[in-house]
Amino acid sequence: MANKKRKTPPDEEEVADTGDFRSMVNLVQLREVPEQIDTNSLTFSHRNDLVEVELCDGLEKIIDNAFRCCSLLERITIPSSVKVIGKDAFLWCEKLTKVELHEGLEIVDDRAFRCCLSLDHFDAPSTLKEIGIEAFGCCRDLDHVQLNEGLETIGDYAFRSCASLLNANHSQTNWHKSVLVL
Repeated sequence: MANKKRKTPPDEEEVADTGDFRSMVNLVQLREVPEQIDTNSLTFSHRNDLVEVELCDGLEKIIDNAFRCCSLLERITIPSSVKVIGKDAFLWCEKLTKVELHEGLEIVDDRAFRCCLSLDHFDAPSTLKEIGIEAFGCCRDLDHVQLNEGLETIGDYAFRSCASLLNANHSQTNWHKSVLVL
């Protein structure tokens, strides 16, 4: 029988260079995702072991589906360099409770936080201009939303089926009626 060489998992340096985190099976905490990683390959979707993420300053966009269905993700820190949170970026992150946002964020795209069942508040930075369609739809525990004057667009059904939403503050009162549909 031929001697087969077993493939060893990549070391952390190799993973950081490529942005391919799929082989890291026991990744619980990810601190400071480097800005030099090609953001097109930066995806952690469907990880059931990731609990906390801190993104490095310099990253400008969290791509579509980046953390989709990370069932145990509880906390993420998003730096001020991030301008856009892409479509479905945190879709079905059911345990996500803390999203630390900073000034600089301009767009929360369609369904970005949809079905984040444990998310209980959203305080928009003053730089936020757009909240996409169903961006916070079905966030069961969302009970407080603070929006600011700079907000120009709130997509249809942005807060659809947020059964706990008791407090939504915004300086403008001309929300389209389809924004809040329980």
